[in-house]
Amino acid sequence: MARAARAPRSPTWTGTGISISSCAAMPPPNRLYRNEDGARFREVARESGLAHRGSSRSAAFADHDRDGDLDLFVVTGDGEEDLLYQNDGHGLFAHASQRAGLIARDSGVSATWWDPDGDGWPDLYVANDPATTDRRYRNRRDGTFEDLGCAAIGSRPAPRRGRMPPT
Repeated sequence: MARAARAPRSPTWTGTGISISSCAAMPPPNRLYRNEDGARFREVARESGLAHRGSSRSAAFADHDRDGDLDLFVVTGDGEEDLLYQNDGHGLFAHASQRAGLIARDSGVSATWWDPDGDGWPDLYVANDPATTDRRYRNRRDGTFEDLGCAAIGSRPAPRRGRMPPT
């Protein structure tokens, strides 16, 4: 007899089972909602260190360093530096983009964590607007990432006049 599929769980940020929901906001600041009791949410971005006041388009959670808590990557767009926030395991996040080598200032649209090489460490894919190449970052397993650029994913900017250049 087939087992029923389980509903996906919301991300939790301190291993406590407390679900959270993020909102990359335009206009700023960003917001983070903590589920207090299964029926109420409380906005906690400022006290968590996530109330970025620049533009933001997308957010993606993953445990990129495999320390047991969810970290957050925020796509800012508009030429601002995208943001990686390191979770300290107690509900506080620290900006870690520079240390991790994630310093692109592209026109990002969204991001997703994935493991294309099957090594158990989440890599990062950032989709940019059509005029900018997408980026793939390989997790080096030491808190830093290698920018593989567009060659690793076959992405290139769309031409301005609607025709693809010859390959």
